[in-house]
Amino acid sequence: MYKLTNLTLAVLMTLLLAACGNDDETTPSSDLEDTWTAISVDIDLDMTTEVAGQTVISDVVITGENLAYDLTLDGGDFTTDGSYDMNVMATVSGVPQNSVDNYSDVTGAGTYSTDGDVITINGSFYELEYNGIDLYASNDEQSANYTINSDDQLVISQNETSTSTTGGATTTVTISSTSVWERK
Repeated sequence: MYKLTNLTLAVLMTLLLAACGNDDETTPSSDLEDTWTAISVDIDLDMTTEVAGQTVISDVVITGENLAYDLTLDGGDFTTDGSYDMNVMATVSGVPQNSVDNYSDVTGAGTYSTDGDVITINGSFYELEYNGIDLYASNDEQSANYTINSDDQLVISQNETSTSTTGGATTTVTISSTSVWERK
């Protein structure tokens, strides 16, 4: 069961942020250019994996805590800096697996572009591990919707379902995530 759980999580990390990107060149929206401080991050992953005649159903809920983390968007480039905790509550085939992981002195960088209300990034806004597995190992291009709400907060939402086959396992993942940032 442990190996099957790790296989499921390995597939999860491949799919977690891999989203279809837009090949068109776009320019960053000037209203995004600023330094933003994270005030919340919530991720819900529902996953079904079929492998070797077995079905593994997983539900993973990740909530950011103790957020002292900044995102700077500047002319198509982004940087991240700070610390946070991630509370990970997972149920894999009915077996609960919970952890709180601390991330300190986190720094990152990448590029971004916008097209309407869609932000596409190359890189990752967060680091995240579960049971020693880097869930953001893939820094592929990813897209999400964004808005600046009436409180002048940046809200980034990603909702997608994808299916992939890797190493004989077929996995369908539904990702729903929202992060909220305020101007620093």
